[in-house]
Amino acid sequence: SLVVIDGYNVSGTFMHDDFSSHAARVSVIAKAERLAASCGSGVVVVFDSSDVEGRPSFRSTGGVDVVFSRNCTADDEIVKIVESVGERTVVVTTDRELRERCARYGAVSLWSNAFVEWANC
Repeated sequence: SLVVIDGYNVSGTFMHDDFSSHAARVSVIAKAERLAASCGSGVVVVFDSSDVEGRPSFRSTGGVDVVFSRNCTADDEIVKIVESVGERTVVVTTDRELRERCARYGAVSLWSNAFVEWANC
C-alpha cells in the first residue's frame, strides 16, 4: 500500500500563514517519516514546485519520497500517482475536489488534521 500526502494542504493545518515555508516542509516530511516507520507502507509527500523553483524530488533519510510537482499542480501529480497504484492508496488531504478525484481510482482519504493529530501524539 501507499500513502500520498498533499504536503502544503497538511502544513496549512498547523503552519497557517507559513504553510509553504522551509520549516513547514521539514515538519511535514518528519511527520511522514514517522508514519512510514510505524506502518511499513510507502509514503510520498507531494508539494507544488511553483512554490520552490528548481527543487528536485528526493528520498528523505527516513525513507519518504518527496516530490515537487513539475509542469502540473501537486493535485494533478497526486492523482497521477493514485491512478498508477489504485485501490491500495491512502491520500492525506482536506481538499474535497482532490479527495473525489482520487476516489475514482479506488483511493481512500484521511483528513489532514487527523494525520497531524496522530503524528503529534
